[in-house]
Amino acid sequence: MPNDTAPAWPDPARPGVPMNPDAADAHLVLWFGEEEIWLWKPRHAGWINSFGGFYSALEVGMALGSAYLGPCLTPQEVQAHTTAAWLAAREACVEYIDGSGASFSLADLRALPPPADAMAALDEVVRVAVEKEREACAKIAEWAHMVPPDGGSPTEDERAVAEAAAAAIRARSEGDD
Repeated sequence: MPNDTAPAWPDPARPGVPMNPDAADAHLVLWFGEEEIWLWKPRHAGWINSFGGFYSALEVGMALGSAYLGPCLTPQEVQAHTTAAWLAAREACVEYIDGSGASFSLADLRALPPPADAMAALDEVVRVAVEKEREACAKIAEWAHMVPPDGGSPTEDERAVAEAAAAAIRARSEGDD
C-alpha cells in the first residue's frame, strides 16, 4: 500500500523514483522521520543510503515513513538560485517604484549588488552544506566495502580502498578552510 501521508514523489505513477531519474545524483529523502542524503542509481533503478545499503525504487516509494524531499543542489546551483531570487526581487522593486511615480533613480536601484552580509550568510550556508555533503560521501565510501560486487565478504584490499577514499574526502574538506 502506498504511503498516503508523505509528500508525493515527483511522478505519482512511479513512487520511489526521483526527479531526473536518468541521472545518478544525490537526493534528500525522508526515511522514517530522518532526512538523509541518498544516491540514486538509474542503472539499477534504486537507491544507496548513507550506510551503503541498496533499496529498489519500489521499496522506497512504498515504505511508510518515506518521502522525496528534493534533489541535493551543488553550491553553484544554490548560489545561482539565490542570485536569481535576489535579482527578481530587485526588479520587482524597480517596477513598483517606476509604477508609483516616485522620483528615484531606477538605474541606481538596478545597479545595486546583493548586500555583503547576504553574500556572507550565503557563503556560510554553502560551506556548511558542502561540509555535510562531503561527510555523507565519506560515510558512503567507508561503507562501500560492506556490499562487494560479488556479494561476499570484503577483502582487506577492498577495505583499504574504501578507507582511503573516505580519508581523501575528509582531507579535502579540511584543506578548504
